[in-house]
Amino acid sequence: MRKTTQMWALGLVLAALALGGAGCSAERKRARHQGRADRYFEAKEFDKAAIEYLNALRLQATNTHVIDRLGTIYYSRGELAKAVPFLLRMEQLRPEDLSVRLRLATVFLLARQTAKAREEAIYVLDRQATNNEAMLLLSDASVTPEEVKDCRDRFQQIRPQAANQASFHVALGTLSFRDRDYNTAEDAFKEALRLDPNGMAAKVGLGNLYWARGELAQAGSLFKAAAEASPAKSRERLRWVEFNIRTGALDDAKKILEETIQEAPEFLPALIYRAEIALGEKKFDECSALIEKVLAQDAGHFEAQLLQSRLKLAQGQTTEAIKELGRLSTKNPRMARVHHLEAVAHVQNNDAVKAVASLNQALALDPTLTDATLLLAELNIRKGDAASAITALTQLVKQTPGLKRAQYLLAAGYAARGTLDDAVGVYRTVLTSDPRDGQAAFQLGLVLLQQKKPKEARAALNKALELRPDHFPSVSLLLELDLAEKDFQAALQRVQAEIAKRPQSPGPQYLLAKVYLGQGQQEQAEAALLRTIELEPDYQPAYSALARLYVASDKYEQALEKIETLLTRTPKDSSSLFLAGMIYEKKRDFAKAAETYEKLLALRPRFGLAMNNLAYLCAEYLGQVDKAHDLARKARELNPNDPFTADTLGWVLYKRADYTRALSLFEEAAEKLAAEPDVLFHLGMAHYALGEEEPARVAFQQALQLSKDFQSKPDAERRLALLTLDLKNADPSAIAALEKRVAEQPDDPIALIRLGSVHEKNGAAAKAREAYEKVLKTNPKATPAVVKLAQLYAGPLRDSKKALQLARDARNLAPEDPEIAHTLGRLAFDAGDQQWSLSLLQESARKKPGQSEVAYDLAWALYSLGRLSDAQQTMQQAIQSATAPGLKADAQRFLELAALYPNPGPAASAQARVADALKGDPDYLPALLASALLLEQAGNFDQAKPAYEKILARFPSFAPAAKQLAALYADRFGDMEKAFPLAVKARDILPDDPDLAKTLGKVVYRRGDFTWSAQLLKQSAKQRVADAEVFYYLGMAHYRLKEKKESAAALQQALALNDKDQLADEARRLLAEMQ
Repeated sequence: MRKTTQMWALGLVLAALALGGAGCSAERKRARHQGRADRYFEAKEFDKAAIEYLNALRLQATNTHVIDRLGTIYYSRGELAKAVPFLLRMEQLRPEDLSVRLRLATVFLLARQTAKAREEAIYVLDRQATNNEAMLLLSDASVTPEEVKDCRDRFQQIRPQAANQASFHVALGTLSFRDRDYNTAEDAFKEALRLDPNGMAAKVGLGNLYWARGELAQAGSLFKAAAEASPAKSRERLRWVEFNIRTGALDDAKKILEETIQEAPEFLPALIYRAEIALGEKKFDECSALIEKVLAQDAGHFEAQLLQSRLKLAQGQTTEAIKELGRLSTKNPRMARVHHLEAVAHVQNNDAVKAVASLNQALALDPTLTDATLLLAELNIRKGDAASAITALTQLVKQTPGLKRAQYLLAAGYAARGTLDDAVGVYRTVLTSDPRDGQAAFQLGLVLLQQKKPKEARAALNKALELRPDHFPSVSLLLELDLAEKDFQAALQRVQAEIAKRPQSPGPQYLLAKVYLGQGQQEQAEAALLRTIELEPDYQPAYSALARLYVASDKYEQALEKIETLLTRTPKDSSSLFLAGMIYEKKRDFAKAAETYEKLLALRPRFGLAMNNLAYLCAEYLGQVDKAHDLARKARELNPNDPFTADTLGWVLYKRADYTRALSLFEEAAEKLAAEPDVLFHLGMAHYALGEEEPARVAFQQALQLSKDFQSKPDAERRLALLTLDLKNADPSAIAALEKRVAEQPDDPIALIRLGSVHEKNGAAAKAREAYEKVLKTNPKATPAVVKLAQLYAGPLRDSKKALQLARDARNLAPEDPEIAHTLGRLAFDAGDQQWSLSLLQESARKKPGQSEVAYDLAWALYSLGRLSDAQQTMQQAIQSATAPGLKADAQRFLELAALYPNPGPAASAQARVADALKGDPDYLPALLASALLLEQAGNFDQAKPAYEKILARFPSFAPAAKQLAALYADRFGDMEKAFPLAVKARDILPDDPDLAKTLGKVVYRRGDFTWSAQLLKQSAKQRVADAEVFYYLGMAHYRLKEKKESAAALQQALALNDKDQLADEARRLLAEMQ
């Protein structure tokens, strides 16, 4: 027995020694790795240092020295994705380390996560009010008007201490620069340089200002000075590079980058800029090699991966780029730039719906992302939603007046809306600020031509040509004006000058043919057109003009004979065959035309023009839609950027009732062929088939304005007449016109939708439903009909379940439509899904700001979730923009009743107002809350409890009711089990509420969770500084955690506030015990 005991004891000793040895061994390994790493770090051998630090970290995961060094290495090398985890870990381990906070702020700023950057900068400034770097970071990260104001207010408070610091004035200059107050900004930057003549931030800030003013020499000098005085791995060096790239000095940029890379080969941002230049120069292999070099050092490098996707897009590898960007957005869901580039890829892939979805994601994450705003506006204009584009662009132009692309798009939006005077005004504004802008002069001429102001248009186009002497479109339009005025001599001189400049170009020869045709000189015109085709065998306008010439002059038989003679000698002459096919088309001998194109394609299987024409014939005249689809698709693949192939494939898809895909192609074609009435007619037809009234109307109007005669003119006029009927004052003749159209064409979507609207207005809900359902029977994707039907079921038909399902269907059809989001948001609210309702209404408000009805509904959704302050602010916005008296009155009543919580004022007055509101609507939430609160304040707790429960039964996420009920259960009924879930749920919505923190702190204290209780009560005590009960429970929580010092302080504070009640006796007892 004794021997066994001795052996057991010996085993314990050996085990202890073994464990101790293992621990010592691990500690020695950690120390060796860390020591080597420190030596490598001091020697600037950062690759080796990182490896050793990582080895050390595996052995001691909380080693702050190692974590800090890894963050420093990756941060200094520009490997920000690798740096962030270590910086965040350091922030957890050493929350008061301000240097870590500043690095994180910089990383967040570079990633355009400005809210997080501000949070870190403010944390530093709250502890070091005049920290130079924090001031600069806060000014850079403050982008919204509210943030800029907050930033200015903070700086104003510290002006007495910071007025002699250069960084303070740089920060002020940055804010003024953002507001485009250049004079104030310049004064601030110069004051910073007076205080610190070598200040890099001031030089860069002043350089940015001069650059914005167009004073490039001064800007370049400042950027150069800042860069040369800064280390290779600096933002100043990169800014100098960026300046040179954007001002076209690529050789200088390359030289700087080569020097930087030679000096700091591990500095990845320099390699990225070098790859950017290679991409811009279309040196794809060089760009790819540089990207691979970056990824070899950091496989997850965000900028390199983004650039790799851009490279694939530039190389036409759209599908692969979309896959890569999908993976990148999954890994970086909150990076707005990824979603923007996804949108660019979807546009390149002709998928406008997905492009718009990606852009909305990008702008939700970063509303200041200008490129995303511009692309979304462009897509909205294309799809006929000029109003949304104009709203966004007006704001953008106001914020950045010199942004020309925004100005051009705004003018295009006005033109699409039909307010051409507004478009003219924009172009004149551009020319006032930059009289050398030839593009603005040309666009102005185009709009003036649309306004039928030839004299003013000529002046603008002459100016455009003066500024850009080789701009052929300006020459073409001026020639058209010459011909319209029958000034053939001027026209001939103009075109001969162009031929002398570019003798081998088909364009001038084609214009020469126009001059001859205008004078009736058909032989000369024919010769010019044949010369055009000789110079460019695929020049389709020349073939069309030649075919029209032969048909108009009744020479097509002679022409065909001539072509047959040519083909006898040269049977493989594709130009002659193609021309013969077009002549047969003009003769309306479609079978013969198709046969000719078939013969041509047998000789030249990849002749895209012939394939495209044959596809159109098959679809439009020969009833061979499936064959047309195959041909049109192949023609599109051969010429993916050709607008004629886009139009033809779109028309074939239209014939196949694939209206959504057809619309996307028509939008692309119409953008490039804006002067072709048939293309605009096709665009209008796609909108018409989808029930989209306004864009259809605009397209038909533009087509009819362009040409007195085109093939589909009668159809365009008939449909436009329906679209322009005044439904607000629909008289019997208007109704009769709609009914006649439906009788003639029972599946006309616009006639049915408009007739349904008239029936709704007249109270005939069943007839309206029948009309909308007929539309959907023919075209289930006619979104406006789905929306109308949903609203009908939500209203007079009183079937909320059906209404909600239809609204969901509409949302699936048009996931980015703000009006559908509004409709569905309202229906979701009525169905009791307030959280989803809020999401939808926020989306609608973001996409269509200033809509009083949306703001009104959004305020209700916010209120129902307990976000009372946000709700009241939003309802104020609804009142400001409201035009309908009824909505304004409802909004004011809401605000009056919402103001009764949490301080209802005199009970009698409040009770009367509440009773009056509930008499009109027993479920009126602000009145229900005020009623329950009045009962509670009157001491009627047994009645207050079911009143709050009634609210939560209807609005389960209404945090104020949950908060009040939790307090009742805890303090009046002693039911902690019921109080706990209510308080926890309310805290999800009201995390900063001190009263709720107090209630939950007391509840969890009684449940034995003293750590959480102390955290909650500390939070409450910061605002409830005179609440003895808070400090008593806080003291008790610390006492239970054996934190005697903190416990004593809290209990003493409780006694100082109230030393009379029962809690005070317990506090004194505990204080005596701890002494």
